[in-house]
Amino acid sequence: MDKVNFNDAFYLKLGKQGMWEDELNHGKKARIGWTNIATEDIQNENWSIIKERIDQDFNERGKKTGATQDFNALKSFCNATDKDIFITFFDGKLYWCFLDNSKVQQDEFSKYRATKVSWSCTDINGRPLYVNQISGKISKTQGFRATLCKIDEKDSLLRLINGESSPIVEQLKLKKIELNNCLQSAFSDLHWKDCEVLTDLIFRQSGWRRLSLMGENMKYIDLELIDPITKDLFQVQVKASADVKDFEDYAERFTGKGYRKLFFVVYNQNSSLLNYRHNYDNVQLLTGSDLADLIIDLGLTNWIIDKIS
Repeated sequence: MDKVNFNDAFYLKLGKQGMWEDELNHGKKARIGWTNIATEDIQNENWSIIKERIDQDFNERGKKTGATQDFNALKSFCNATDKDIFITFFDGKLYWCFLDNSKVQQDEFSKYRATKVSWSCTDINGRPLYVNQISGKISKTQGFRATLCKIDEKDSLLRLINGESSPIVEQLKLKKIELNNCLQSAFSDLHWKDCEVLTDLIFRQSGWRRLSLMGENMKYIDLELIDPITKDLFQVQVKASADVKDFEDYAERFTGKGYRKLFFVVYNQNSSLLNYRHNYDNVQLLTGSDLADLIIDLGLTNWIIDKIS
C-alpha cells in the first residue's frame, strides 16, 4: 500500500453501544445519527435551520450545554473531504478510513457517508493496529462520549498508520542494540557462579519459582523451576561457556520425564553455536542476544555492572 497522507483527522464513534460495529468489517460506510435532522437539509447545507433544530432539541431534553459542540461535529463530518482521515476503535484495534467526496446519504439504518475503501485495522504494511500497542495520545479518544472529535496528534497518527517510528524511538532502538552488545561483551567477565545466580534471577523475575538449590542433588542440572500458574516443571543447565557438542550432550541426557522442557543457558557461546538450529523439541537453547535482551527487559543491567566493576 502507498504511503498515507491526510489533512485533518477525526475520531468517529460507532453509534450508541457500538451499534454500527459490523460496518467496519462488512461495509464501506461511515455512519452517524442525528435522526432529528432532515437529510435534505444536510445535503442542501441549510446550516441555520440545522443549528436551530439542534438547539431546540437540546432545550426540549433540558440540556443547557452541548448543542454547539453537536452542531460543529455534524458540520465537520459533512464538510470533510477525501483528504481527511477518520478513526474509530473496535475489538481492541484502531480502524481508519477516508471518506469519498459524496454527500451524506440515508438508508434504512442511518445517515452515512461512503468511504473510499473499506475500513482498515492495519498499517500500510499489514501490521495490526492493536490499541494496547499504540500511543495513549491517540487511544484516549476512544473514551470520547460524543459522536465526533478532532484529533490533535496528527503526526503520531500519521506515523502509526504508515508503520513508522518517531525519531526518539529510533534513537532508543539503536541505544538498546548498543546496550545488548555491551552486555554480551560483559558476559566474559562473569564468574561461572555469577552465571548461575544471574540465570536464577532471570527466571524468578519472569515469574517462575525455584524448587531446588542450584546444583543440589541433581547431576547435570543446575536449577529446577516451576511455573506457578500451570504447575509445569522445568530444568535449567547453566554454562559460562559451551559449544555445540556440550549442548547436544545435555540434550541427549534430558529424558523429559516429569519435566516440560530443559533450558540450556550459555553466556559465552562458542562460534559453533552461532545460528545453530537443533531438532530437540523439549530443549531450548538460550544464549547471546536473547539473554542480553532478557537482562535489559527485567532490569538486571545494574546487577551486571556491580559484578564486573
